[in-house]
Amino acid sequence: MSSTVEQIKDRLGILDVVSGYIKVEKAGKNYKARCPFHNEKTPSFFISPERESYYCFGCNAKGDVFSFVEQFEGVDFMGALKMLAERAGVEIEHSVPSEKNPNAGLYDIVENARHFFVDQLEKNADAQAYVASRGILPETVKTFSIGYAPAEWRLLFDHLTRAGFKESDMLAAGLIKRKEGDEGVGGHPYDVFRSRIMFPVYDSSGRAVAFAGRLVGKEDEHAPKYLNSPETPIFKKSETLYGFDKAKGTIRKHDFSILVEGQIDLVMAHQSGFTNTIAVMGTAFTQSHASKIKRFSNNLALALDGDNAGIASALRTSRISLSSGMDVKIVALPDGKDPADLIVEDKDKWRECVRSAQHVIDFLLDRLSKEETDSRKLKQKVQHDVFPFIAMIPNVIDRAHFIERCARVMNVDEGLVAEEVGRVIPDMPAPVITEGRPTVASIDLTKHDRLLRTLVGIMLWLANGERSEESKKIAAEVERIIGADPTKVFDADENAKAAFEAEVAYGGSSHLDRYAEEMLTSLEEEVLKERFTELMERLARIERTGDEAASFEVLKEYKDISKRLDELKNRKYIEN
Repeated sequence: MSSTVEQIKDRLGILDVVSGYIKVEKAGKNYKARCPFHNEKTPSFFISPERESYYCFGCNAKGDVFSFVEQFEGVDFMGALKMLAERAGVEIEHSVPSEKNPNAGLYDIVENARHFFVDQLEKNADAQAYVASRGILPETVKTFSIGYAPAEWRLLFDHLTRAGFKESDMLAAGLIKRKEGDEGVGGHPYDVFRSRIMFPVYDSSGRAVAFAGRLVGKEDEHAPKYLNSPETPIFKKSETLYGFDKAKGTIRKHDFSILVEGQIDLVMAHQSGFTNTIAVMGTAFTQSHASKIKRFSNNLALALDGDNAGIASALRTSRISLSSGMDVKIVALPDGKDPADLIVEDKDKWRECVRSAQHVIDFLLDRLSKEETDSRKLKQKVQHDVFPFIAMIPNVIDRAHFIERCARVMNVDEGLVAEEVGRVIPDMPAPVITEGRPTVASIDLTKHDRLLRTLVGIMLWLANGERSEESKKIAAEVERIIGADPTKVFDADENAKAAFEAEVAYGGSSHLDRYAEEMLTSLEEEVLKERFTELMERLARIERTGDEAASFEVLKEYKDISKRLDELKNRKYIEN
């Protein structure tokens, strides 16, 4: 496996990989960008081709090509390895699953089940007829690996057993169940999916991780129409978007995504050319979903069912998306229609609906204006239904635009609308709380600490290159000044961050030695001034006790410090 990693790193540089995801610009020997892992207005994310690494001074994200893909795509190391190997044209050297990759067996078993369901669809004419009746073409069936789970209790279980998989792994992958005392089944394991059209669910790297099944036939009238795999170590509904592996490239290219509700809606949207379409996995839209989409585009169009339930779901999704800083539009579908039905019935109508999508606030205002003719009630509904959405928009200019729009609809002064919107406490998602104390960079630093941190960064940066002698000289001077090992003052993360900052700030500079000398002088001045203050406080305490010997010692040190401070001031004067 290590040789595979080395081959990938030989063929793919950190800049090649990162610039394929986000826009970067040159900054000396390095490159900078707005961090894809946290919201920011000014670039604090730096890429170092020399080190083959990246570092964000805002959120402390750091690593190499593999950790970048892992974090950006939301996959594990093996997922990142698969994606980068395909891009680099390197064949992965497979190894026995180890403790480093405890879920490898689950990926294997889900992949085997995917092939099984595909084979079963090819053998079942009724299942094929149902798929065709929904307008799904044979090439689309192949693209999405659509399959079929027959109306048998243990067909998949027997198949996987013959293939050598353990029952415990089948259970862990969510493919079988055990239910003691179930009539006709007893305590034996049985298949979770039966009599269903099967849609494999993939992670961002394209590995099958779960399934969604649509009921066909009448095997059990109480069975749910749609059934998804339970959550497993490799499948989290709150983080997974169906079709995202196929859609993300188009989302980035066209800078917008379309969110639909079900697998058939998505398949039909892709078939009609809208390959930037994604779907949630039978659960509410989450902040994790929004973050995943936002890395590829800030623009989201919601094409959920046209009934009241669909609209209510769209509004819930809009709240989360708006608060994440996304621009959210509503694709208004004809009453009672879902995207799949509309595409089969009239592709041009579907395209027109997508093209005519409105910002969620415009959608709400138009809808309320049509529904409510009473002027006073309209004002109340706009205040109740629309103002909370405006309050969620982080961008001040966008907020001002919609405040003006509301004022026109309500026929009231714009300032009054702004005042009332300002009173709204938006229903924001809970912030993510990280454990541990803040790093030194996240708190207010004294001048002493700022100088020390910069010098530590310079010496560590120089030590990593071919200037170790310069690094040693600076380190020796800093240790003389502070009386301690400078590399032990801050923690390892802060040291790494300081070194990267030093490289960005001073890389290519021809005056580094002068800057370092000035900082060393200033650091010594700060240390002596602090000691000077301590001595004055100590002298005041000693004088109250009348201890002349102790007083003499303090005054002697006081005189030495004063003399040294004068020397440092003179040195700065001469240098300037």
